Amino acid sequence: MDGGARRWAIEGVVAGALALPPSMVASALHARATGRPWQESETAAGNLVLGTSASPARLVRVGAVLRVAVALNWGVVLSRWLDHRHPVVHGAGAGLALFGFQYLLVGRRRPLVRALPAWPQVVDHVVYGTVAGAVLGRLRRRTQRGAPPSPATDPRPRPLP
Repeated sequence: MDGGARRWAIEGVVAGALALPPSMVASALHARATGRPWQESETAAGNLVLGTSASPARLVRVGAVLRVAVALNWGVVLSRWLDHRHPVVHGAGAGLALFGFQYLLVGRRRPLVRALPAWPQVVDHVVYGTVAGAVLGRLRRRTQRGAPPSPATDPRPRPLP
């Protein structure tokens, strides 16, 4: 992997990792306010891989791992394709598109995904795209200003200790 590809891949992983926690707030608050289990999104994500006959604890564990993997993956995709001029606005739009893809297309055949209330999921996805776009914009501005890249995004090889 060349330096440029390595940089956008690492920036994407960083953006995905930082965008994941705030992107879980809306659905968790909605679940709490309506008396639903706060891990409902993780359970539904686990249902993408496992059937509904799996134990709830197993669905939550698998779903949590899957959500992290998907968030990191989408962070890399956004890092590569998100517009450099308006990353926050385009990140929000990308989050809405991710909702359409994940919830309406991929998840529609899974009963636990279909059972999720849509609006908290929309908000979660838009927040994810917005935060990922903001992180990517900041990382890109830092690189463009000529500031030394952070160790996580510096493509230059470092000497071994």
